Amino acid sequence: MAHPSTAEQSDRYWRQAAVERLRGMGIKLNRYRQNTEGVAAEIRRIEPAYRGGDSSMVIRAWMGAAAAPRAEVAHRPLALSPAMRFAAARSRLAEPSLKGLGASSAREYP
Repeated sequence: MAHPSTAEQSDRYWRQAAVERLRGMGIKLNRYRQNTEGVAAEIRRIEPAYRGGDSSMVIRAWMGAAAAPRAEVAHRPLALSPAMRFAAARSRLAEPSLKGLGASSAREYP
């Protein structure tokens, strides 16, 4: 499985892993109970130590994960294509004519 890029994908990954672990323990959840609240309810039923808290945090704690997902996501730095570099150069060339209209920058022109 690829590295999750959002917190929602990360929560889904941990929820599916928890469902598989519950299945391995002999607890079956139908597809309508495989949501975050349903999985957390089953965990709370078999593990009294996880009574309170957010459902996602209960699942993560039971699975032995960090309490919260990492804020930063691995990504590639933006590399401008030749077309984008050309457009940026044209924008810089057009900026002096906009300054003649009274704007200090092309970004401030109404």
